[in-house]
Amino acid sequence: MINPFLTIRARVLLLLSVVFIVMLALLGYFALTERAADLFDEMEDLQAIAAKVATKQSSIIEYAHQTITLLSEAYDLRKPARSSDCDQFLAQVLKREPRLSNVAIANAEGTLFCNSVHTEKPVNIADRPYFKKALTTNELIS
Repeated sequence: MINPFLTIRARVLLLLSVVFIVMLALLGYFALTERAADLFDEMEDLQAIAAKVATKQSSIIEYAHQTITLLSEAYDLRKPARSSDCDQFLAQVLKREPRLSNVAIANAEGTLFCNSVHTEKPVNIADRPYFKKALTTNELIS
């Protein structure tokens, strides 16, 4: 009786199977290393984008701080009573500054007494986290 593993056909099939398995293993290895390299490249790109966004955000915050400083020096914005002159002044500022969506001034209770955008009802921002934080510090809240 002939051993089935000793035939040429069996040996060729075994050899081809080993070669195929090695090729599959190499393919898998190269795919994983390429994926790791791609992930590393994407992480670097993402970090570069995040740095650009952070820089842009910093410039926006600096712009807002400068605008607030200029507004406080250009017009007496500390009047507790609502004034149509103040509203008109802020509306003109809003027209000249397309980067702003609204400019408003609130009293210590959170009620807006001067607003560049006309509102029918009084607006109160006392419940907003940024307003609460602004009451506890002299720093710009962003």
